[in-house]
Amino acid sequence: MQKATVTSLLFLLILIGGCSQQFREDFGKLFPLRNEICTQLNHKNVKVIIQNGNCLGVTVINSRFNDSEEKEKDLARKNILKVISTHFADSENITRAWISFQIYKNYYIFHYSNSLDTKFYRKVNGAWKLKY
Repeated sequence: MQKATVTSLLFLLILIGGCSQQFREDFGKLFPLRNEICTQLNHKNVKVIIQNGNCLGVTVINSRFNDSEEKEKDLARKNILKVISTHFADSENITRAWISFQIYKNYYIFHYSNSLDTKFYRKVNGAWKLKY
């Protein structure tokens, strides 16, 4: 057990050491970003990830928005993009983002998820624009 823990920690240190400074800074912003999104939406089940070093993904899981009209979802997305812009204003790496509302259910050993209304964005001259 102790050997596995030491090996895991060593692997993690090597992994983190090999990452660029900008990536480490962006990665460190994820938890505060998630907390602010949770506070703003008044919802605790939010997942935030970085993909390929340049794309930020936000999934709002089992929220009131799942049954909301498109207009209300778009307003929530707009607010989330404002929060992203605040936290990643100095990041040149994050140039794309997606925001999704998801239904998630756990049936003992089976996990069911259904992403609703995922929208993709790209950053153009510092502003987020709908990609499609």
